[in-house]
Amino acid sequence: MSNVTWIEHTEYNENLVHEWYRSLIKAGMAFGAQRWIASLQRQHHFLKMMKSAVDPTVELSGERGIRKMAQRMTDMFCTGVCGTKHNWELIQPATNENPKLMMRTNVSDPSEYVGVILSATKTIWLPTQQQTLFKFFNNEQTRSQWDVLYNNSTMERMIQFSKGQNIDSNISIYFAHGDESCASRVILQDTCTDESGSILVYATIGSQEMDKVIDGGDSSWVALFSNGIAIAPDCNRNLLAANDTCEEMDNGFEDGSMVTINFQMMGNMLPDTTLSMELVKQANGLISHTVHKIKSALKCW
Repeated sequence: MSNVTWIEHTEYNENLVHEWYRSLIKAGMAFGAQRWIASLQRQHHFLKMMKSAVDPTVELSGERGIRKMAQRMTDMFCTGVCGTKHNWELIQPATNENPKLMMRTNVSDPSEYVGVILSATKTIWLPTQQQTLFKFFNNEQTRSQWDVLYNNSTMERMIQFSKGQNIDSNISIYFAHGDESCASRVILQDTCTDESGSILVYATIGSQEMDKVIDGGDSSWVALFSNGIAIAPDCNRNLLAANDTCEEMDNGFEDGSMVTINFQMMGNMLPDTTLSMELVKQANGLISHTVHKIKSALKCW
């Protein structure tokens, strides 16, 4: 048991913060003690779970390897959204129509694919509560309604590891039925949610590579691309725009959320090459299609 006390002062330029996130920062949920305590709790649970096996069908060494790989995958997602790590180059600024596109080059890191890496990110506002959105994204039965990468697939959960006391914070391995391109691959997924926000990150990994990790092999050599969704609550309950409607607005959907979608993919295998316009078009299409499917499924326009 620990008692942590501190006083924190955070200074920021409000003119540089998007209006959607100003209420979140003012409420202290972005840089305040509430967010830091949630982070400390997540790290505490992660370290605690690393010491003991949760799934009796997987050896402790294999479970540790999967947990480390999931943590690395989520770190990649966060750096791809924020651009605070690595030398990302902005190639397309975010607009109302298009996502933000960034690229970087990996030359020697064995945990990533070597070559040019592209990150596509877009944030949308939805008149739906954070936890309602998280349950929608994390539901195996409704996944095909938003996931454009596994559009016609049925998800079968093979393994699940708890990350702590919250039953919705887990590391899972899925097999996608109905998609021949994924016949020899599995989906690693990492989910985490608390009152400060929710996140769902996933990556496609070869079945043989995953089997080696489950058997206790080193997971740091498994290269992957992370994709995912982050949800931040809108602390300003009066932000509903006149042109935004939601069929279930009268049934507990009075609050809104900021939803950030991110895809990361291989740009080119050669580090010294540039992105093709075809790949830029593909990245824009993935984001646009995902946004359309989410709004259609939730009937929010």
